[in-house]
Amino acid sequence: MKITTAVLITFFLIGHAMAQRNIRLSGTVSSRTGNRLLPGATITVKGTTFSTITGASGDFVIPVQQHQVLVVTHVGFISREIRVDSVSETPLSVILTESVVELNDVTVSTGYQEFDKKSATGSYEQIDKALLNRSTGTSILSRLDGIAPSVFFDHRNNADAPVQIRGISTLGLASTAPLIILDHFPYEGDINNINPNDIESITILKDAAASAIWGARAGNGVIVLTSKKGQLNQHSRLSFTTNLIYTARPDLFTKKDMSPSEYIDVEQLLFKQGYYDGVINDPYNYTPVSPVVQILAKQQSGAISDADANAQINALRKQDVRKDFEKYLYRPDVTRQYGLNLSGGGNNFTYLISGGYDCNTATLVGNRDDRINVRSENTLIPIKNLQLDFGAGYTRINSYNNSPGGYGNITVAGGRALYPYSRLADDFGNPLPVDILYSSNFTDTAGGGILLDWKYRPLDELKNVTRNTVSDALIADLGIKFNLSRSLNAEVRYQYQNTQNNSSNIYNVNSFDARNFINEFTQFDGAIAKYIVPYGGILDGASSSLKGYALRGQVNFNTVYHTRHALNAIAGAEVRQTGITGNNYRVYGYDDKLNNINVDYVNAYPTFDNIFGDAYIPGGSTFSGTLERYTSLYANADYTYNRKYTISASFRKDASNLFGVNANQKAIPLWSAGAAWNISGEGFYHLKWLPFLKLRATYGYGGNVSHTVAALATLRYNPANYQPITNLPFAVISNYPNPDLQWEKVGTTNIGMDFGTQDDRITGSIEYFQKNSTDLLGQKLLDPTLGISYLFTNSANLKGHGADVMLRSKNTDTKNFKWETSFYLSYIKNKVTRYLYNQFTDGLVSDGLTITPLAGYEPYQIISFKWGGLNTSGDPVGYINGKPSTNYDSLVATPLNDQSIDGSAVPHCFGAVRNSFTYKRLSVSVNITYRLGYYFRKPALNYYSLFNNGQGNIEYAQRWQHPGDERKTNVPALVTLIMITATSFTSMLK
Repeated sequence: MKITTAVLITFFLIGHAMAQRNIRLSGTVSSRTGNRLLPGATITVKGTTFSTITGASGDFVIPVQQHQVLVVTHVGFISREIRVDSVSETPLSVILTESVVELNDVTVSTGYQEFDKKSATGSYEQIDKALLNRSTGTSILSRLDGIAPSVFFDHRNNADAPVQIRGISTLGLASTAPLIILDHFPYEGDINNINPNDIESITILKDAAASAIWGARAGNGVIVLTSKKGQLNQHSRLSFTTNLIYTARPDLFTKKDMSPSEYIDVEQLLFKQGYYDGVINDPYNYTPVSPVVQILAKQQSGAISDADANAQINALRKQDVRKDFEKYLYRPDVTRQYGLNLSGGGNNFTYLISGGYDCNTATLVGNRDDRINVRSENTLIPIKNLQLDFGAGYTRINSYNNSPGGYGNITVAGGRALYPYSRLADDFGNPLPVDILYSSNFTDTAGGGILLDWKYRPLDELKNVTRNTVSDALIADLGIKFNLSRSLNAEVRYQYQNTQNNSSNIYNVNSFDARNFINEFTQFDGAIAKYIVPYGGILDGASSSLKGYALRGQVNFNTVYHTRHALNAIAGAEVRQTGITGNNYRVYGYDDKLNNINVDYVNAYPTFDNIFGDAYIPGGSTFSGTLERYTSLYANADYTYNRKYTISASFRKDASNLFGVNANQKAIPLWSAGAAWNISGEGFYHLKWLPFLKLRATYGYGGNVSHTVAALATLRYNPANYQPITNLPFAVISNYPNPDLQWEKVGTTNIGMDFGTQDDRITGSIEYFQKNSTDLLGQKLLDPTLGISYLFTNSANLKGHGADVMLRSKNTDTKNFKWETSFYLSYIKNKVTRYLYNQFTDGLVSDGLTITPLAGYEPYQIISFKWGGLNTSGDPVGYINGKPSTNYDSLVATPLNDQSIDGSAVPHCFGAVRNSFTYKRLSVSVNITYRLGYYFRKPALNYYSLFNNGQGNIEYAQRWQHPGDERKTNVPALVTLIMITATSFTSMLK
């Protein structure tokens, strides 16, 4: 009996021990924010050497005994310890909370995969939602201004490349914009459709190793937007955000224009010289003249006395049209943003539903826009190893642009500036007319009262014109991922984009546009007016439709072998198509009951009083359409040994209907390669004050495509009313064939160093890069006997180099108070190295506002005439062959090598310094941006523009007037009409 008992006890102890050793615990590791499954997390049995690393889907299996403790760690997250008190068939779900994000402890996204920046060889910059929310605005890209290293925003009007990543990589014929990725696919719609409150983080891909995976569209850099998502095992969470942005009404008097009195002095001078005689004395010239010129003409003809003329003119000297603009057409700019977000999840599902409403009352009266966003993102794990992602988003933007124009935008016939002494309303606020097309002498009497009122009153247009644009954008995506093993999974993703834009400009019958067209074509049958253009309003309509489809299949492999070898690889294929159609039309006789009347666009009709002779009624319809298709094969892999040595490589082969047949047949992929060395992980490294130091280097190619130049011959069809002689539709060649047309190639070398001091007191990175853009689109001269003089070919080259410096410091870090400083500096310089189209450069001057492709020069080069001061007569002096000269005909033809090459109009150096202060739960940040190493041309007095376009300058008061003034001013003397060539020279002086 005793023996039997002993045996039973022995077997029980052995079984119990075996049961403890045989537990195999499985589970997943995910982030608390963003519901991201975390590959590369380390799970260790505390007090033992047993450990494992999560696979590509954040899953793990580890042998463990009951009551042991698991330690779960991941870079950038707070470690967790979990006690194994019981065994369950349900996989363990471990949720990690993000730690304070440091420069090197962040997760970056390429749109194809996510990984730790610390293990990357390429150049990435990640902006999290906390930093994004420190900026305001309804545009997601505008929030990057001043906080993202390497990203430059060109705020000049009509800039060629308003957003640049490490400078430009093309000369403007191809796309200059960075590629925008929304989650997994390129976003083809209007970036303003994206609500910033829906974005979790932004990753900027700067070098080839980071961006080359996007192939033929990655040459300008890539910006990856990652949307917010629900989280596993999270209770429902409801959040509400609101912003109010107030911008004061602009002070128009900060622009130092010529005073109304000085402007009148110039008009009087020109009148005495006979400048207006042709307009005044021609009975068939209906061009408007200013009120001052009308008064002077009446004085000259004896219609009014000298005293009356002087009194009227002196009254005008006291008026300033800017006062009326500020009072009636400007107001404070107010933007209100509201956002509502509901998110949560369980063991096998997550959800997020968000809505947003933005309302912007623009600074110009009559202009405003509203935006509504609704979005849903869902994840479902119906069975083990299978994950379904599905989501959709809808945006509607409703914009009104009813303002007649701001100060400087309302012009008189021929583009002449509105007279500075004009008035928009009388003393009682009643709208006053402004002569913009015809003189008041004509409109006061035309038609003997039978025609419609022919006066233009800017303030009346606010109630008579409605310009409205409605944009509806829908985006839907579906993803299926299946785990084939712990290390291998396959996924298929599909995305559909649809954007519909509809605009209508309605000019009711009381608007100037409607009255003007009706009057211009009105014919008289005795005392009865016959309306060729129907009596009623005018509707100008336009619509466009963008539809995009993308399908991708991808295999992901992520494994760690013996804790020393880590391999992360992806491979896949995708197809994409984007089609854009559009049409424009005009309807006459339109009213609010949707009535309209057909008109004759084919035949010419006499205009009233033969103003334009016989003319065709403007209008008709136009249609347009483009279709872009891409197919791609790609792969990317990186291997890390012992967490110290990393190598990476990627390749991508693109084909497109935009490329020529020969280019599509070439099997030359765009590729990248990189290496990184974690020096601080070496045994010989003993710098305690610098515990983290990493070197990395990459080289590779990205591409760039043009959406306007195609490889095939392209025809543009024109309707019959464009050819009144034959009254038949016809076509013209808009694009000539080029079977060798291919993508532009951008080769990039990047060398970087990442570092961090003890306790991450100071962290940062320093990078140097070189860019070599080849096969850029440029004009190439052809043999004229071919029928065309030039063709757009891959014939230009561009080089650039620069550096990025990023530093972050923890100045104070206590329980209740934190003070952190972030500093970044970016340096960029470009030069055109090849351009086959030989421009005529004699007398060439440039403001640097647009790209000037001259071999050997910077693309935004400012070029000026050399300045030799003023002579004793107040005339500007230049240089010919190094000698002072006032021969202006020769000076304006100065060879380029004798010009003043001033420098780039785009800064070579820019950056920001940001200080963040946190007291308990209150945060305040101060951001200072700077731009260095660039030039701009100061607005100067140009007598030609003053005389012909009414564009004055405050320098008029500083002009040379007496001998000796040349020693204290650089503003030339007021020239006579025969000296006008000199002013063209003067306006472009250094």
